[in-house]
Amino acid sequence: MSDKIFRDLGESEAPLRHVDAESRTTKRDRFGNRVFQSKDRSYEDREKNETRSALLVSREGEQFIKENPGILTALSKGLAEHGPRIEGRDCITPEEPIDLGNGCTLRYLAEGGQSVVYTLDVPGRRYIVKVHLPYSSVHQPYINEVLQSQSIEHDRAHELQTLGVALPKFLFASGQMMCVEYVPNEASLPEDFVGTYYAAATAAEDYIAAQKQQDNALWNNVSVDKVSGGKIPASNFRRREDGTIVWIDPVAYFPNEGPREPNIVLSDDELAEITPLTVQQMRDTYPVAAAEVQALDSSIMDFDASDDASWVAHMKEELQKHGVNVDSEERYLAFGIGEAKRNILKKYNIRWML
Repeated sequence: MSDKIFRDLGESEAPLRHVDAESRTTKRDRFGNRVFQSKDRSYEDREKNETRSALLVSREGEQFIKENPGILTALSKGLAEHGPRIEGRDCITPEEPIDLGNGCTLRYLAEGGQSVVYTLDVPGRRYIVKVHLPYSSVHQPYINEVLQSQSIEHDRAHELQTLGVALPKFLFASGQMMCVEYVPNEASLPEDFVGTYYAAATAAEDYIAAQKQQDNALWNNVSVDKVSGGKIPASNFRRREDGTIVWIDPVAYFPNEGPREPNIVLSDDELAEITPLTVQQMRDTYPVAAAEVQALDSSIMDFDASDDASWVAHMKEELQKHGVNVDSEERYLAFGIGEAKRNILKKYNIRWML
């Protein structure tokens, strides 16, 4: 990696942030990780805090490194010499595969968010490597991202297993680079997957909210990235060979503003009126609520009125079915549609809807 992002520690005592103390020795943290700290380098993390450079390695990562001697040095050198760079306003990525030696090859795959993504091929296997996109204003250290993902998967294991959703297996991560499993297949998501997604995202949201209440700095400005163009971020899901659906990037870092919101969201006061559901109940109930919202839209938009007065009368009647009494002026009717949809969500104890 480029030396420009690192600083010599000198006399500084830059701390290693967010990593459990037990993993800083020969012991492992609660996820099975070990961490290897730099003696002389640091970098600025997402909040501009000086942070000691380190490499976090999982059990799978240790085995991978043993099976591929020199791979870390080869990756660092290959990315430093041929990785993404800025020319003017353009990010230049390698067109040809990067030969790392010993039958290992790095190939550019895509870029998006804060990352440039490569496939890493070693004899008999393929992995994903991510490095920071040079022009991105959001640079959350990959160590943070890994620990966030592992925390959700570990502490919400029952909920995710109930839903049949897994998070990606990671091998190793520094602040600036990450290596994770390659999930080969696009997930052809069934129509009813939206209920599963809502349940998984809500369980993750609740977990993050609890961590923030405990002032866990790992989760500062981190939220579930729920929406992409008003829909499920389908590209964020892949399918393993055994059929397991993998949620590739469950969370994102939003330093300047919050995440993109779904189309319908209950207010804090409205949330206080609903009953918490299990993830199974969320999965089963969400499609029912969505169907009722869609029926309301269809009833209003598809009504063939002979004049405006007839259409307004019909619209008011439909809204009253959902507990909304509104003025006949059109601008108030539009607000009434939103209120009616939120009433449907409250009826089914659903917090938000795409």
